[in-house]
Amino acid sequence: MRRKAFFVALVAVALTVAFASGTPQRAWEAARLVAVLGGATPQSAVVALQETAIWSEEGAARSGLLYRPANRRAEAALVLVPGADMAGQQHPLFIAFAETLASAGFLVLVPDIESLRQLRLSAADAKRIAGAVAHMAERPLGREGVVLAAISYAVGPAVLAALDPDVSDSVAAILGIGGYHDSRAAVTFLTTGSYRGPQGEWQATEAANHGRWVFLRANVGLLPSANDRALLLEMARVRRSDPNAPIYHLVELLGPEGEAVWAVLTNDSPDRVGPLIDALPPSIREELAALSLAERDLSRLQAELILVHGRDDPILPYTESQALAAAAPEARFYLLDSLAHVELDLSTVTDGWRLFSAAWTLLSVRDRLATGSRA
Repeated sequence: MRRKAFFVALVAVALTVAFASGTPQRAWEAARLVAVLGGATPQSAVVALQETAIWSEEGAARSGLLYRPANRRAEAALVLVPGADMAGQQHPLFIAFAETLASAGFLVLVPDIESLRQLRLSAADAKRIAGAVAHMAERPLGREGVVLAAISYAVGPAVLAALDPDVSDSVAAILGIGGYHDSRAAVTFLTTGSYRGPQGEWQATEAANHGRWVFLRANVGLLPSANDRALLLEMARVRRSDPNAPIYHLVELLGPEGEAVWAVLTNDSPDRVGPLIDALPPSIREELAALSLAERDLSRLQAELILVHGRDDPILPYTESQALAAAAPEARFYLLDSLAHVELDLSTVTDGWRLFSAAWTLLSVRDRLATGSRA
């Protein structure tokens, strides 16, 4: 009942916007998009067709899932990239999101990126994303530009892909949900649960325990020593089951590079993260630097940024999307109280309006592309 009442209020807002803007169809569609994402309208009401897409990239075959709207004509092309998750494009929440975007008039391509399914983060993923954008740009719907949407840690490689000169002209906008700007700040939050507040002061949360193992899983494959890799994974397995389980007998078997990783994992002081990162093996340091958007000249970014983040995100702090928005030439940032990283529990009018505004902005890009204008 509460969600239905909320949706009625949202429709009233949409109608007000419709009369003020002269675009009633877009206002209604934005309200419907929010209603589905927020749970006021059941996902079963969304109808989309799914098929397999295959293309060639630098001589290699690539594949993904393509979602088409079932009850309307697609108006614009969109590439949707999942975050680091073993289920990848098959995750139920992700499928629901892809279907919802398709029902909003997008032809949605979800590329299969193996490293993200293996929970590994790499700047090389930007090339896979750029390849998917190039594939969609060759289709009639993508010739005026492609929307790029990314979840969580995929936001970084998505922005890097949009900076790639081979496809930079093809990316019209980037929708980023729960993303990051500075890889060092992301590591600090993952391992200590701390982030910089508005005045540069440290803000502490309770997000560190799970985050430590996210960091380990993402980087352990970069260690040259198979012994260190095996030991760290075993230590992570034991400690995830019991945070206080004794593992000192395993720590003693680590080599110097494994010890450097373990030092980052067990550190609880945000001020020490920088020096500890500097002591990591070169392979990990270089990958972190390559993934960091704080190291890039974002003034070259031609795509419009639409950034959505949850205030109490347990994986990445909202200040990361805020910093990314500040660094980009054209960006809109929407901060929600009811978004837990990528899981939405919409229940307040304020959040409803913010999400409606984000949906309106996204559909405005769709409409511009559909009419052949990116201005």
